[in-house]
Amino acid sequence: MRVLTICSQVPRFPSTGAPTRYFCLTTFLSGRHDITVLAASPNPRAEAESGNMGASVRLRIAPVTACVAADLGRPTRIPVAISRRLHRIRHMLFEPPFEVMVSGPVLDALRSELARTSWTGYDLVQVEHSMLGVLRQDIPATVPCALDSVDVPSSLRKRQWENLPRSRRRVAEWTEWLKTSRYERRTFRGFDALLACSELDRDRLAALAPSVPCSVVPNGVDAEYFARPPDVRPDDDTLLFVGTMSYRPNAEAILWFANEVFPELLRSRPETRLFIVGRDPPAEVAQLGGMWPGRIVVTGGVEDVRPYMTRSSTGIVPLLNGGGTRLKILEMLSMQMPVVSTSVGAEGISVTHERDILLADSPGAFVSSLTALAETPSLRKFLGMNGRRLVESRYSWEQAADTVDHVWRSLATRESA
Repeated sequence: MRVLTICSQVPRFPSTGAPTRYFCLTTFLSGRHDITVLAASPNPRAEAESGNMGASVRLRIAPVTACVAADLGRPTRIPVAISRRLHRIRHMLFEPPFEVMVSGPVLDALRSELARTSWTGYDLVQVEHSMLGVLRQDIPATVPCALDSVDVPSSLRKRQWENLPRSRRRVAEWTEWLKTSRYERRTFRGFDALLACSELDRDRLAALAPSVPCSVVPNGVDAEYFARPPDVRPDDDTLLFVGTMSYRPNAEAILWFANEVFPELLRSRPETRLFIVGRDPPAEVAQLGGMWPGRIVVTGGVEDVRPYMTRSSTGIVPLLNGGGTRLKILEMLSMQMPVVSTSVGAEGISVTHERDILLADSPGAFVSSLTALAETPSLRKFLGMNGRRLVESRYSWEQAADTVDHVWRSLATRESA
């Protein structure tokens, strides 16, 4: 089939989150379909940097040129001192969800390209990510269209609202949750099929759009790429956190760990070191290295995360908020790293406590789990071997691509019937 996929970012591997998902699924589907990837990017060299997704894949770049104001996700056209409060009030009451507003220049760039698209050249369209769902109205109703949700932002907004104390920010989060839920119900119901990363997200999507078929396409891992080198021993008492730090739940997670867990852990394991790996760390994360010299290292973005995974004895995922499923957990498990995570961090992944992973939802539980791993090499080995087996058996990109292929062919068959 001739398929158009629409992405907010250029597919790329190795990378993080959604770009990795887009790249790996497209690569495995490229042998079965002729795929055009329409991706937004402010980088004119994005096509050259995206990597090879297959001979049958064509990459179209939608150039993003607008400058976005940080607080509202749109250009500021009147003096900030006068307009900011008015903008926020209007945003809380009438505007689309914050994520959609932030995506405004991306949506504009993609819409410009879609307006010049010859739809007779495509049998099917897939939109990548919930916040691009509004683009369904720019695609002819006669063209079958699937949405890969990646995550369900309304569930993240609800969790953030529930976890906040009473404050103006809590009111703002409640408003965002309502607006995001309304947006998702309206846009999701316009698609012919939905894809979710986990059974939990499938249930959430079904509640929002009960009439639209939804299939689970879990995230995967390249087990050959993420493989621990033989005979390489990790450093004792070395912890690793990986994540894009501009994503607020990641920053909140590592700050919680550094403030609530790390000091107590050092009392029993004073040689413990923590590597925080991920691009765009905010100031409060970046300064952790200065607060704990020699104990915490904030690297920023790195080209290759595997040396840090090889070097570290344990991975941590102390997320308190968030949505979707964490690629970083699958990648750590593939590298035979024992992982300690909150229940939220491991949400949507078929792990079992004390078999594939250790779950800890309080500072005390985190300290106990990390101390047990540091003092028990056999436990580290047991969890590492089981984690590797899990990703090999259940989380390959090829298996995920098989499900997408089935959904696409079902849509095409239904349309031609």
